[in-house]
Amino acid sequence: MSNCNPFTLVALYSNKIVQVIFLLKTCYTDKLNMDKLAEDVKMSSSSFYRNFKKMTGISPLQYQKRWKLTQAKNLYSQVILMQQLHPMKLVIKAQRSLSRKYKKMLGKSPKSDIKNLIL
Repeated sequence: MSNCNPFTLVALYSNKIVQVIFLLKTCYTDKLNMDKLAEDVKMSSSSFYRNFKKMTGISPLQYQKRWKLTQAKNLYSQVILMQQLHPMKLVIKAQRSLSRKYKKMLGKSPKSDIKNLIL
């Protein structure tokens, strides 16, 4: 993990699953190993996955993917707004893939979502 130290970040919260959620949100750009996270919060992998899903309704990996997509949506919104306000064209790597995943997860295309934000 680059800037994320699970021992200092996780110690801020008493609930183990809340600790992991905080870590997933804080370190979403890092590649995190879910079994290692379970170990860091002193839980077995099966208990970790079961309790995480019980608390959030989805698995830790799904949570991480949704959070990344949420962050991508925010970034994408900012990029679109910047493009509209600034004449400079920005290149987005793998834009089709992002749009497809965005629509699959959130139910509408990024363009239609951005139009709703602007109006």
